[in-house]
Amino acid sequence: LQADSPCIDTGDPESPPDRDGSRADMGCYPLEGGFVEGYSFDLSDESPLENVRIRTNLGQETLTNEEGYFGLNINTSGEFNLIASLPGYNDSVIEGQQLDVGDTLVVEFNLSHPEFTISEEMNKTAKFRIKRKESGCG
Repeated sequence: LQADSPCIDTGDPESPPDRDGSRADMGCYPLEGGFVEGYSFDLSDESPLENVRIRTNLGQETLTNEEGYFGLNINTSGEFNLIASLPGYNDSVIEGQQLDVGDTLVVEFNLSHPEFTISEEMNKTAKFRIKRKESGCG
């Protein structure tokens, strides 16, 4: 189910509750996980990057649009990694993320070119911005 599906919590009231304790969802697949959204930029000039492949280690993926924006439903309540990749740039990875049902994770990827060398000082400061929005359910 999509996070905004009208089928959420509208299943048979006589059915067992979903794993999160809420009323059963309509259909055979309950809503699990949440939503990840954000932007991808060129680290050197902060311009938005189009067609960046944003994927998880679980097989879900999407591409950024011309403004660098992406949105991705995460259909698991377990831990996952986010990977951003674009030819001509180094991959960027955010590891160990987890979302509760209905939560939104907002991230910003800043991709660097392979010839860009990260100094020891820069290595100490992450180039990710992560913000978690909780649904308030649970």
